[in-house]
Amino acid sequence: MNQRYQDAKKASENGEFEHAEILLKSICSDFRTLVERSIENDLLCGVVQRFQRPVHTLKLKDLAKLKDADCNLLDSLMTKYSGFEHSQPAESPVELPKPDELLGDMTSLKNWREEYAKRPASAVAG
Repeated sequence: MNQRYQDAKKASENGEFEHAEILLKSICSDFRTLVERSIENDLLCGVVQRFQRPVHTLKLKDLAKLKDADCNLLDSLMTKYSGFEHSQPAESPVELPKPDELLGDMTSLKNWREEYAKRPASAVAG
């Protein structure tokens, strides 16, 4: 998060727009993948995961801590960054976020993951 972001921001500030664009696209693509993994591993508590056969039913109780705000945050990030993982029509290109906007989104996901990991399921379920 830190070094790649700093490299992209520096390239942008130095007028190296082509290099900054390459770096930002790469970060956005990797970030989209990270959001997807956060849904599997954090939000769904590892109950089901791609390419794995077992369903970990003992972890179902952890889903009780799920809130609408969690789903809304992850859905907005998935939507915003999906254009960097999937082909887009040439007539409607996906606009790259500014480096500071990208950092804000990455920080939001980081903060959410930390809070969600600490959140007790019993506090929400009651």
